[in-house]
Amino acid sequence: MLVNSKNIGLAGCFRSNQSSRAAVDIEATPLMMVPQLVTLTMEFTLGTSLGVLVVLVALGVAGLVGGGMMTLQTTLMMVAPSMLVFGLIAFALGMKHGEFRATR
Repeated sequence: MLVNSKNIGLAGCFRSNQSSRAAVDIEATPLMMVPQLVTLTMEFTLGTSLGVLVVLVALGVAGLVGGGMMTLQTTLMMVAPSMLVFGLIAFALGMKHGEFRATR
């Protein structure tokens, strides 16, 4: 089945080895069509990064509380602070490692 790639509904999502104006045989070349990768910028501010950390800790605590694995008091007084401290240490180490790699 020969079709013009501009007439395909998902043509914007795929990149072909051929020109976009050329007719592409979709049935014969499914492996030649590769999904385009979305470029994500990793420009996180300190507030955004710490916000993501707090959300991850909150999700972990909510999962432990909802799962009934331990009492609420134990989870909030022992597990949540240790998760937050570990996250902050890992965050600081990761940030310093990124700075080190960026300068080399």
